[in-house]
Amino acid sequence: MNRTAPQHGERRCYLRGCRRPECLDAHYRYMSRYRLDRERGTTRRIPAGPAAQHVQNLHKDGWTTGQIAAASRCADRTISDLLHHKNKTVRKDLAAR
Repeated sequence: MNRTAPQHGERRCYLRGCRRPECLDAHYRYMSRYRLDRERGTTRRIPAGPAAQHVQNLHKDGWTTGQIAAASRCADRTISDLLHHKNKTVRKDLAAR
């Protein structure tokens, strides 16, 4: 998956070391939501089992790792890790895709 370079105003830009006000704001918003989720007990990750099983079924049906990654809008490495059971948990949004 080809990622675009982080733009100012994105948390990714902040994580690369940018400290412009819009990047600081993006990081602040992310951390505020993260702390609120933790206080509420909301998990952002779920067990990878069902997602890994779905990826394995697609692979058995003839889908390549690249095709699965493109369809789910994630990196090839993520799909490969699911195929080989390298992660115990996966992000909720990725599992839904």
